[in-house]
Amino acid sequence: MISKFFIIALIPLILSIGIMPALQFDFLQEAEAAKAQGVDVQKYGSKHGLVCGDKLCSEIEPTAQASTMMYQNKQCGVNYISASDQCISYNISGGMVTGATINTNDNSVVININARNDGTLTVSPTTSQQKGIFMVLVDGEDWSDVEIVGNKVTVMFPANTEEIEIIGTYVIAAVTNQNKQCGVNDISASGQCISYNISGGVVTGATINTNDNSVVININARNDGTLTVSPTTSQQKGIFMVLVDGEEWSDVEIVGNKVTVMFPAGAEEIEIIGTFVVPEFGTVAAMILAVAIISIIAISAKSRLGITSL
Repeated sequence: MISKFFIIALIPLILSIGIMPALQFDFLQEAEAAKAQGVDVQKYGSKHGLVCGDKLCSEIEPTAQASTMMYQNKQCGVNYISASDQCISYNISGGMVTGATINTNDNSVVININARNDGTLTVSPTTSQQKGIFMVLVDGEDWSDVEIVGNKVTVMFPANTEEIEIIGTYVIAAVTNQNKQCGVNDISASGQCISYNISGGVVTGATINTNDNSVVININARNDGTLTVSPTTSQQKGIFMVLVDGEEWSDVEIVGNKVTVMFPAGAEEIEIIGTFVVPEFGTVAAMILAVAIISIIAISAKSRLGITSL
């Protein structure tokens, strides 16, 4: 009888263990794909090396390198770089941006460049992406040849510079499970590809907020414009409210799961709230594992009681 109880208790644990390798296998496939596109790695004999296929990015002609780096974790506009799934506005002379990441430990945005000459890099993250910018490091050293005006940072760098780190008091959390590639008219939100269309600005990132059953879209609105978002019913249901930069918004049209929001220039965040939103996969896996552990503890306790009574 005891063995039957253990078999029943072990079923959810086995299921959760089976899910994890499959998830890791998907991540390995995505890692190999990312490597082919260009991944920041350590290179013996130099500080950093960026791999583009079978060569270092520095060994590739500028036109070829530019086309390689345009297809990253997220499709961004011409003057945007993808940093941990956030599209950040930039402009550069004297070199080329080869990659970017968000460092949540230091509240910083790290820009990798190939500087063939002395030049200038201007980076303009939105306030939803980074705040309180106060310091810049160039190749790990505190840099003074910098101009910081609000969230616009201009850095004068020397030839052969490889890394520029912009440090603030806050940076948006990097969502690691957003590496999923989505279509041209889809935005990746916590691993979910959600259909959208925008005019008057550009979508810079998105997340799913399970606490409020909402989808949060970050945008850079240079003009008044319109954002249309169409999550599937498996992603979100019961949409009833929209917030623009934290305020309830009335200039909205909701037809089923199709939401059209008319936003003003300067808008940075649009939150679409419903009665249900899909949880992140990691949350589901954790719940299954927790149920498995609790079941084993409960059955073990019952078994010990049975043995004691004998």
